Amino acid sequence: MTTTLDELIRDKLGDAGNLQKFADKCGVSVRALCDLRRGLVKRPHEGTVRALAGALGVSRAAVRAALSVASMTHIQLGLAALRKCGPDGALILQQLAKELAK
Repeated sequence: MTTTLDELIRDKLGDAGNLQKFADKCGVSVRALCDLRRGLVKRPHEGTVRALAGALGVSRAAVRAALSVASMTHIQLGLAALRKCGPDGALILQQLAKELAK
């Protein structure tokens, strides 16, 4: 199973990790790093991927895989929330399915 970026960062920093120092080391803001961890960034800059890989001690491919897991998790959570919205959520899901089928 592929590890998420959030898990890689937590493993690297440990319980007392300083997210600001890690973000600085990667050359990104804490907000950008948090967005990456939550899967909100679909296509990070190659320099960011390289910096994350170096700071985490993993390959760029591992960072990309971890980012894709985070993105899929984010999408799955959104779909689950829509399913709980009753008829309105069902309508939105149908519209999304039509758009994806194009």
